[in-house]
Amino acid sequence: RRIFFKMVLYQSNVNTQVDEDAVTIFFGDGEFSGVRTVKRFSKTPVGCDGITFRNVYYFEHTYNAPGSYTVHYIGENRSIGVRNMSASESQSFYISTRITIDPTLGINRSP
Repeated sequence: RRIFFKMVLYQSNVNTQVDEDAVTIFFGDGEFSGVRTVKRFSKTPVGCDGITFRNVYYFEHTYNAPGSYTVHYIGENRSIGVRNMSASESQSFYISTRITIDPTLGINRSP
């Protein structure tokens, strides 16, 4: 019931001061025990512009019982002026994955 995660976020520092050195992860298994702040493992420049970075976060969680759980992250305070979004600075960014823990399925190695 112990699951290991890797989350990769790409960040641009154009028109924003937001730098997520830690993120809040919701594990979907309880109001308090299912929420954790995770520190950034690495921040690597991408390309040659000097303003775009690849942030990597590693974390793990042990679930109390078999079942299906939705793990998610919500990002706030995005860059101003993203071309394919209106009012990008006020839009949230949401990513999630569904974890199913079932002893009859064997070892889970999903991406």
